[in-house]
Amino acid sequence: MTKLYTQSNKENTTEKGRRAFSVFATFVVIQILAYGYLVNASVGHVVGRMALEKRTDELSSSVAVLESKYFALQNEVTIETANSMQYINAAHVQYVDANGEPIVMLTKGN
Repeated sequence: MTKLYTQSNKENTTEKGRRAFSVFATFVVIQILAYGYLVNASVGHVVGRMALEKRTDELSSSVAVLESKYFALQNEVTIETANSMQYINAAHVQYVDANGEPIVMLTKGN
């Protein structure tokens, strides 16, 4: 009977060892897969960020070119150009000077 008990105990221990090993092996495989996924995601984000920075630089230079064209054209507007675009000179210009005092304005329709 002692021999039978010892034989059963060995089989039980061996089965527990196999289960423990399979749990450990599964855990290691899951960790390796998770590590691979996270490294892949990190590399993907770095590549995406580099592409975004490159595109941002391209847009910045394009905006700078447009600004320089705008400032160049801003100095070319003359009265003749405005008249050719059907703008007219104001007949009578009125300016308001408040001298630092508060102003109350009333308008029709309000």
